[in-house]
Amino acid sequence: MTTAYERVLDAFQGHGLIVDDHGNSADCQAPNHSSADRSVSVKAIAGKVLLHSHSDPTDEVLEALGLTLADLFDKPTTRFDYPDGRWMERTQHGNDPKRIKQSQGPRRDTALYRTQLDAEHVWIVEGEFGVHAAEAEGLVATCSLGGSDSADKADWSPVFGKHITIVRDKDKAGMKYARKVTEALAGQCLSIRIVESATGDPGSKHDIEDHLAAGFSVDELVEVEVVGDEDPIDSRFPAIDWTRLLDSQREPVEWLVPSVIAAGRSYALAATAKGGKSLTVLDLLIQHRVRCVYLDWEQTEDDLRSRALAMAVTPEDLANLTYLLYPPIHPLDTAAGGAQLAEIVARHKPDLVVLDTVSRAVSGDENESATYQALYRHSLLHLKREGVAVLRLDHLGKDAAKGQRGSSAKNDDVDCVWMLVEKVAGRHYTLRCERQRSADHPTHIEIERTTDPLRHELAVGPTLDVTRQGPVEAVMRELDELDVPTEWGRPKVRKAYAGKCSNSVLDEAIKRRREGEKLTGTGPVRSDRENLTEISRSASAQWDETAGQTCPGQVSVNPTAVDVSDLTAVSAPIGADRSAQTCSVCGESMSYPPDIEAGQHPGCDAS
Repeated sequence: MTTAYERVLDAFQGHGLIVDDHGNSADCQAPNHSSADRSVSVKAIAGKVLLHSHSDPTDEVLEALGLTLADLFDKPTTRFDYPDGRWMERTQHGNDPKRIKQSQGPRRDTALYRTQLDAEHVWIVEGEFGVHAAEAEGLVATCSLGGSDSADKADWSPVFGKHITIVRDKDKAGMKYARKVTEALAGQCLSIRIVESATGDPGSKHDIEDHLAAGFSVDELVEVEVVGDEDPIDSRFPAIDWTRLLDSQREPVEWLVPSVIAAGRSYALAATAKGGKSLTVLDLLIQHRVRCVYLDWEQTEDDLRSRALAMAVTPEDLANLTYLLYPPIHPLDTAAGGAQLAEIVARHKPDLVVLDTVSRAVSGDENESATYQALYRHSLLHLKREGVAVLRLDHLGKDAAKGQRGSSAKNDDVDCVWMLVEKVAGRHYTLRCERQRSADHPTHIEIERTTDPLRHELAVGPTLDVTRQGPVEAVMRELDELDVPTEWGRPKVRKAYAGKCSNSVLDEAIKRRREGEKLTGTGPVRSDRENLTEISRSASAQWDETAGQTCPGQVSVNPTAVDVSDLTAVSAPIGADRSAQTCSVCGESMSYPPDIEAGQHPGCDAS
């Protein structure tokens, strides 16, 4: 069988390029470079080849050679066997070298990948290929199965009493893995130090493979921390690295359900009783294959069966949905309940936990803020720390304008509050974003329920631009909407603009419009740090705290003035007469109060 190393060198030579082969490594002429060039490094490790271009982007070199990322592996799928009988298979997926498909055998034990570690100094890396890369350099190395999610579950005893170097991947998961390993080894090893690759920016995911592929030696790994047994506080309670945070770009939002649920965030979704929230959420989770643990204290097996049949789903479609009906779990506002939930999450490794409904999950008084503070402290804080998203389903109170039933503290710890409004009974709904910490979610989402099979189709509304949220920007937007010419001075603008603002704010808005600044996202892209700097300069003058904000500048309740009286979806009780709630034009039923008052659906034209 041809190895990846042989395949890659054959590709270079097949394109007439010069290859200096050193046995298990080579220096190669890059495509379209002179014969003196040797800017591409190729290095063989067990199961794959490491390739790095010092001149052109590596992906362009591969394309010029007619190679794909899959060609860098000896076999399409690589299997790694663990001493306790477990195994891991990794298959290259997509065009990103860090995106791989993984599957693993039964979990019967917690052994490390390598357990025969006859050396005083052991290197701990993240991933089996990383072990192979370290071993190719003559190092004694090991890793645990499952990466950062299960580092604290592994049996690390084979490395006790040794000097340890942890090679940390350059991303959040890598930092999490290094922290968990450090905690597991605290007081058990002679020394612990943490290093990372000399290549890649913070957040780049670069690891020991990238470091060695670029031609760096093990000695050139960058030391980031030395952990001493006498002072483990920094590893147990890591502080934010402000330079790393502000110099890095914000990572794109990872959506579990597009525009509705983002990975790692906390949500509340409220609706009237029998308002369709459970059915809507269940369908969206199944449609988007969300890996979810669903704790349900309200439905029955018959309810679930009828819904699954209406959706025409198969057991395979439900493989990612771990559904716990009436779970015998302690209340989640207690330490015992929080510990049980943590065990469930550790077992199933979901991306999302759903509580349906949250009032059934707690033992404290629903109207007491202490109940939901305890829920967060004992159960939800752990999930947030682990990067697991949470969706809490809840009922609206008697006054729907006031949102969820019970204590207002329910909203204190969530990142986004959704309200589900039934507009056309059983057919048309609106998800309204009542408040959020960021501007990633749209202001509203229209949901159309179809049948045969049952589905919920989403039409997403606009998102907020909160890069700047001061009065100057608000005036600029209004002037743009009024088509006020940018060359006008303050006297003419003041006559055309009916809003109230100080002369200084109006002058600044006029000045920035003349300079061609747009608030539509078409201007130059700025880094997060530049945005923060610009915001901080004008914060004291332009950011006034308003009702509904947690702090100045945070996205408040609905971005535009909305009459909250129209948020109540009053559906006739099951079996009741709906004849008085039908559209005078199309004859279909209505449940949205403004439509009922108008006598017809918006868009239905009597003419």
